[in-house]
Amino acid sequence: EDPTCSSYGFQPKILAKPKTEASLIYKLHSNGIIPGVEADPNRFKEVFTSAHGKVRIYKIVGVSQESKEWLANPTNRDCDVVGGWFCRGQYPPALHKVLEQKQDFAQLEDFNTDRVQSPSTHLYEVPMGEVQCGGLMNMEDMTL
Repeated sequence: EDPTCSSYGFQPKILAKPKTEASLIYKLHSNGIIPGVEADPNRFKEVFTSAHGKVRIYKIVGVSQESKEWLANPTNRDCDVVGGWFCRGQYPPALHKVLEQKQDFAQLEDFNTDRVQSPSTHLYEVPMGEVQCGGLMNMEDMTL
């Protein structure tokens, strides 16, 4: 595990680290801009790029007719009220196998939840809480 994401980012001289190069967001962002970086043309088609390249929108290609029909069916929408305009996104059954493998992002410092802390949380919180400009500090000596 890498709770502080130290293996994700850029190295000196603006070289992407291997985990960054492997990420979908990097490939979509850098597609056609950085030599050798390409979004999979069998899955993504760029449909809009803003004047200065700050916004890029892609269409997902190769979606099955079955998934399109499932998404178009109003009974598959999870709206706040029947016929309402606010509907949470849901994914078609064809993606369930992939989505079972996902890990939702959670803010490590979110003390407003009752969720169980992952073992890696300690790896993140201890070093981040002990570091101060000029070196390490003793947390017990702090007065508030």
